[in-house]
Amino acid sequence: MSLPALVDSDFWNHPKLLRLVRVLGLHPRVMVGGALVCLWGYCHKYAPEGDLSDLSDAEIAVAADWPGDPAEYVRALQGCGWLDEKCVHNFAERQGKRAVANAQAAHRMANKRKRDRNAVTPQRIASEHTRNPVSLSVAVPFSVPSSEQTCADPQYIPHP
Repeated sequence: MSLPALVDSDFWNHPKLLRLVRVLGLHPRVMVGGALVCLWGYCHKYAPEGDLSDLSDAEIAVAADWPGDPAEYVRALQGCGWLDEKCVHNFAERQGKRAVANAQAAHRMANKRKRDRNAVTPQRIASEHTRNPVSLSVAVPFSVPSSEQTCADPQYIPHP
């Protein structure tokens, strides 16, 4: 289970968001703020510490679902204090613990699925048996009585 990104209640009126809206010249601010939330969601899944230094500007823009010029977007994020170089500002302190917990939970679930795949269960035993049936044959001694044998004879085995 993945926990959602936390957004402060004052996020939509935060001075840094309003400055970013002004710098990018784009309204409504929901679009600009939504791109930030998308970027944080990317970080939760793929960069739990908020470090995007391995990504190009274009990849950061795609992660944020930003429709405009990638280089301009990254410069604006840096200029308004949302990115320090290519690290999300204070992400590790604010969201990182949550992202690390998500990553650990995902790792635990993957290991559990792997264990479950390899577990011996009654269903698995039954399916193995139907795929590879084993025929059991038991030799039962049987003799046809001669005309001289009777039920009192210890060698006599009655016909079923």
